[in-house]
Amino acid sequence: MSLAVSHLQGHSPATPDASFLQLEHPYFIQLPYAAGLADSEYLLYAKIEHMQTHQAGPSLSSQKPRVFKCDTCEKAFAKPSQLERHSRIHTGERPFHCTLCEKAFNQKSALQVHMKKHTGERPYKCAYCVMGFTQKSNMKLHMKRAHSYAVRTVIVQCT
Repeated sequence: MSLAVSHLQGHSPATPDASFLQLEHPYFIQLPYAAGLADSEYLLYAKIEHMQTHQAGPSLSSQKPRVFKCDTCEKAFAKPSQLERHSRIHTGERPFHCTLCEKAFNQKSALQVHMKKHTGERPYKCAYCVMGFTQKSNMKLHMKRAHSYAVRTVIVQCT
């Protein structure tokens, strides 16, 4: 049994039996395929993931009113910093400059990804071969194309 599943069971009945994994309404959840993970372990992950959708009250992301509106396209944001970042799409402003080449970016995160090209850092490693990637999305795409990596769709019933 994986360490993660063992941890999750600490927050649920001692054994993930059929009654714990029984769910009332059907829903789909996609989980990364992991060799050796039993069906009951996938169901445990799926139930815990899904139960978060039944939390009382609005989601954290929707609690703040979107009062900061873009003058150009009327898109609204919860924080002034989000509006400022968005406005760069319209103005073309690129305040984040690479110190090693001539490139500039409209978001700090884009500069951080770019800097990995200069440093050679490849923090995202393929689980099946020796390849490394600067971005997680590129690693996942490689795993899907080169190694037939798939997500496993679990259909469960919610109680």
